[in-house]
Amino acid sequence: MTIELKNGNIMVRELVVTDEEKTLDFGIILPKEIIEEDQVAQGTVVQAAVAGYSSGDIVLFHKTLPVNARLKIEGSDKFEEFFFVKEEDVICKTTK
Repeated sequence: MTIELKNGNIMVRELVVTDEEKTLDFGIILPKEIIEEDQVAQGTVVQAAVAGYSSGDIVLFHKTLPVNARLKIEGSDKFEEFFFVKEEDVICKTTK
């Protein structure tokens, strides 16, 4: 199966941030309330239909807005959860 993103979507695999890990990989510190309320998430870009985003970029996005889906990636026997985020819902990004 091949995924071709449309309409400015970015496919993101969520990186889990626990209460103990309030500082994100790129130095942003999240208040405990934001983590508990599940408002934002940090993730790795898998694929993007938007210029300026590459596979492996780390993004911080509004978690309550995107669509999430469980997909089985080719060559894998398990399902993984991905978020499909609009560019305007990305708060910031960093590159590897």
